[in-house]
Amino acid sequence: MSTGDVVIVHELPGRLRLRLGRPPRNIEDMVASVRRHEGIGHVVFSPVTRSLLVRYNPALVNAVEILVRVAIFLSLHFENASVSISHALPSHNLRAIDYYAGSSLVVAALGRAAAGPWAKVLEYHAGAATVVSVFNHAWQEVADEGVYHPEVISVMYLINSMLRGNMLTATAITWAATFGRHLLEATDEHCRLQAAAVDDDGSEAYIDVMVKPMRSPQANPLKLVVAAMGSFIGLEQPGGENNIMRRIANMSANHGNVLEGMGRTPQRVYMRLNQ
Repeated sequence: MSTGDVVIVHELPGRLRLRLGRPPRNIEDMVASVRRHEGIGHVVFSPVTRSLLVRYNPALVNAVEILVRVAIFLSLHFENASVSISHALPSHNLRAIDYYAGSSLVVAALGRAAAGPWAKVLEYHAGAATVVSVFNHAWQEVADEGVYHPEVISVMYLINSMLRGNMLTATAITWAATFGRHLLEATDEHCRLQAAAVDDDGSEAYIDVMVKPMRSPQANPLKLVVAAMGSFIGLEQPGGENNIMRRIANMSANHGNVLEGMGRTPQRVYMRLNQ
């Protein structure tokens, strides 16, 4: 993690955990600044994990505004530094059963290409192994995160195809949609925030904030293949609902692009988003 990063580690309604790449020199000032907003209660920083835990009332403030306020504080604290904001996507190692299902799929594809007598049996075997591995994967995600990712619903598409006797393509799509994202580097769109305190000609002081998206300059071909397979069966790819820049833009628009003040003498925060 580089200097100036703020990463969303875990998020639930009323509870937000952030990890800071470079904590401020005065933790008490940061905690006080975050807590100053209405609806924010428990704020604790752990120097060991460099994590900031915030408990809040979601009826009065949302997690994205808390995230932005922390980033603004860090940017001002480190002399208007640019702060990277991102989401820590969970990574799951594939298990033996997942690799077994993938290998069975390859063998079934070779059997069909060779037009062997066991081709149909191999296809059913690959389909059944994939169904078992997907259900196991969903169970593990629920145990680890309390929710399964929507791509595992593709197993219903596979089961339906197996009942109709046409399962090789469905098996390939289901395996790729469920496990393909775990073969790729876990990335999400990042954005950068930079804040500056402004006090021109004795007028009312305010904080000017610029937020810009940071996108990967290269497209991963394997990721595009997995995305195409997921789109084929109507599944949204991971990260679509958690686009950081979009969430910040929506939050800013809801506030008329002017957030409540920060600091001991609250200065209004003017948001400028470069999308």
